[in-house]
Amino acid sequence: MGPVATRAHRAHGTHATHRTQSTPLADLLMARPTRRPLCRYTGADLSEVCQHAAKIAIKQTIEEEIKKMKGLFDGQPNDMIDVHHLEHSVRTSRKSVTEEDLASYSAFATQMKRMAEEVDVDSGLSMSTFSFANNPKA
Repeated sequence: MGPVATRAHRAHGTHATHRTQSTPLADLLMARPTRRPLCRYTGADLSEVCQHAAKIAIKQTIEEEIKKMKGLFDGQPNDMIDVHHLEHSVRTSRKSVTEEDLASYSAFATQMKRMAEEVDVDSGLSMSTFSFANNPKA
């Protein structure tokens, strides 16, 4: 697995981040799959997006409660993170892993796999069959 979260990890991570923060999510947001724009985000990037969405929702709630106390707001103040909070957060976020980083990581992973499979000329052994001499499980 590379440094970037898979689609399943993105969906699980988004919901887990909000759950650990005891943050209520709108039902629509819970039902929606994580969108494609997040496909190159790391777990830390996703956590930052979720935290920013929570801050946006909190700010909106505070503003609505102040307006309600002044008689300028008739509705019920927002009490959960909604789709527009997450969308706003994503629009203002950035990926920490560039396309160049991904290409470099992929090349490194390929090189390490190839090295692990190479046979040492002197010993006839390869890293893929390595074990310590005194390992009873070998």
